Amino acid sequence: MKIGINALCIKENNSGVGITALELCRQLQKYDLKNEYYIYAFPSQALTGIKIIPVIKIGNTRLYRIFCEHFILPFYYKKHKLAGVIYPAYVSSFFSRLPAVLIIHDLFVYSHASLCKKSNVIYFRLLLPFSIKQAEYIICPSEFTRQQIIKYFPHHAEKTTIIKWGGDHILIQRNKKSVINKKKYLLFAGNIEPKKNIQYFMDLAAFCRAQGFKIKCMIIGEYGWAEQKLFRRLAADKTIIYKGYIPENKKYACFRSALCLVVPSLIEGFGLTAAEAFFCDTPVFSSNQGALKEFNISRRTVFDIKKPIDSSHPLIKFLKNQQLKEKIIKDYSAQRKIYTWKNAAMAMSKILNNF
Repeated sequence: MKIGINALCIKENNSGVGITALELCRQLQKYDLKNEYYIYAFPSQALTGIKIIPVIKIGNTRLYRIFCEHFILPFYYKKHKLAGVIYPAYVSSFFSRLPAVLIIHDLFVYSHASLCKKSNVIYFRLLLPFSIKQAEYIICPSEFTRQQIIKYFPHHAEKTTIIKWGGDHILIQRNKKSVINKKKYLLFAGNIEPKKNIQYFMDLAAFCRAQGFKIKCMIIGEYGWAEQKLFRRLAADKTIIYKGYIPENKKYACFRSALCLVVPSLIEGFGLTAAEAFFCDTPVFSSNQGALKEFNISRRTVFDIKKPIDSSHPLIKFLKNQQLKEKIIKDYSAQRKIYTWKNAAMAMSKILNNF
């Protein structure tokens, strides 16, 4: 069976949605030999090793990508006589009526619009109702996201299926020659944007230093939007290192070299960096918001971002007794069996066989 994948969201520097699309393309081609995959993508080094059907890239604007998704790709679908299409980035092609598997990572444009770009709120609120109505199946990475879909689109609840994403790409793509340094810093990893709550991370680090812990912090991730105040604070604080975007083959060393990963998000539809940390044996300290609660992370490492930071914070307890690390990562072996891209691809292929 011929299955298309709209992979135009994959770029050179990928974050959550791009990584998800990239790994699904890679693993479906590798493990699902019953189907033939037509992957439509702009040429990119990130797609090395993946057989694609290149789409001509003119410029680097989001508007051009949207134009291609809705006006160009439907012609490819018809030409290649596809049985259906996977859409990894929230919306389907408006002018295609082929059976669709729609991946919805979250519905923050409805539930937390103030944390989203206005252009995203307008675009996705315009096209999500149509895309959800047209979809044969809707894939969610968490029960939290599934409940959001049920809340805002109750008539389509029966279409939803949960497929948990993987974190093992950080292990597979690592540069084995990378140097693992002594663990001396707190790590934040993710796009620089309001929902990531990086100010909390910096406040937490400042409190740790005020308690006498001589630690530094590292922030890795591409700039997203609306965080100019954060960058002014970064410029004034010499204890925080901002590395910007880190290529996938170097990310493993950053995680392994960290004392721990801190995920202070205001909301998450999944929490990919936490899944990545499981494969690096890096303790994860996360907020209790959104889908982060579903990781079954030790209670020793979950904190409430609505409470003031004080000496009872889980991270402070960890810094006082780093022997807790072995207890914290003890359960990660079980997590590593769940959060793999092979598992995600196999679950996806079962759905596709229903076309």
